[in-house]
Amino acid sequence: MSQILMLIPARGGSRGVPRKNLVPLEGRPLIERAIAVCKGCRTPARIVVSSEDREIIEVARRAGAEVPFVRPAELARDETPLVPVVAHALDELSASGYRPEVLVLVQATSPFTRSSDIDRAVGLLLHNDIDVVYTVCPIAHPPHWAQVLDETGEPRLLLGEEDLPGTARRQDLPTVYRPTGNFSVMRTEHFRSCGLDAPARFFLPKPGQRSRAIVLDEVTSVDIDSIIDLALARAIVDYELRGNEASGAWKRLLGRGTP
Repeated sequence: MSQILMLIPARGGSRGVPRKNLVPLEGRPLIERAIAVCKGCRTPARIVVSSEDREIIEVARRAGAEVPFVRPAELARDETPLVPVVAHALDELSASGYRPEVLVLVQATSPFTRSSDIDRAVGLLLHNDIDVVYTVCPIAHPPHWAQVLDETGEPRLLLGEEDLPGTARRQDLPTVYRPTGNFSVMRTEHFRSCGLDAPARFFLPKPGQRSRAIVLDEVTSVDIDSIIDLALARAIVDYELRGNEASGAWKRLLGRGTP
């Protein structure tokens, strides 16, 4: 059995939503929800939180996650990329003798992530010759219609006329997906081999990187990065908790249930 690490990066600061990893949803901080999802997986794994924030560390430990190190402040800035944060966590764990073969990077800001989807992605990686599996969802507004404006305000198509079907009807356009950021499953060896100069991509394809994506629904894909995102997440929870007939039908349609 491969050793699997579920890593939840959760710093104290945030631009869009202050202290967002501690923001409550259904009475639980987002970091606690993420830990619960990891604990609900059938995949045997070690659950570790990377944070520089004392309060987040305390909440994470109470929720059942390990916090065997404190992230340096220089790796907890707004502009800090994800790759050095992950590298630091792996280095700290390696120093104590733990070297996982598979890394599951879980984002606390995706509150509707399901344990079953993580299990599915891990299984896809372990049973195939691939490097990374990440989550996507269909884009509601086709990028074929996306436009840019020049300095005079004149619009032009972003992708070019040749990419637009003649009828320009939505149903004639191919289904296009965006990365959701819920989680990414990657072979640790692949992450290490890419280095920090040409890093592995957790949520984007890359030449030479054998990637697969699993498709999530729009609700599961909600990512809290702004006050509007938080309001949407709370509205979804409120709608689910009403327990009326429409809400039940909506949940069945999306296949939602216990994480």
